[in-house]
Amino acid sequence: MISRVLGAGFALSVSLALSCTSIKPLYAGDRRPADEVGMLKMVTNGAITSIGGRSLEGRAYELLPGDYSIEFRAILRGTELHPSLEGQRNTIQCQSRITVEATHEYQITRTRPKSPMMANNERQSPGSTKIFYQFKVYVVDLDPTGKPIGSIEALCSW
Repeated sequence: MISRVLGAGFALSVSLALSCTSIKPLYAGDRRPADEVGMLKMVTNGAITSIGGRSLEGRAYELLPGDYSIEFRAILRGTELHPSLEGQRNTIQCQSRITVEATHEYQITRTRPKSPMMANNERQSPGSTKIFYQFKVYVVDLDPTGKPIGSIEALCSW
């Protein structure tokens, strides 16, 4: 009896843990097959806060193909900005635009992939001011095999 209760409790805790980190569909209706959707994932410290103007708080979403504005926050260690800020954490707000293709994964990351990228894929909104510190945040487009095929540097502000 006790082992059944413990087993059920374990199963419930695993189920809850998986649901907190699972990819959430961001479209109406039943879940679509993987070959009909793209995925947006936060793979650095932070959270996705808006997709297409819809307020959110998560790390991974399934999206139908199309153009989306995205907003997210990234968390930086203080020493990434200046050595005197050791022990501090800073949050920056970022935004970007992506064109989602089915079967592609879009990762928000602090690391730009090492494979060759097309220079014209990097863009900045007209009239915006870009401040260069020691950090950059990218949205990286991965093809269905997981190979990086493009990246966009996100626009970030304090």
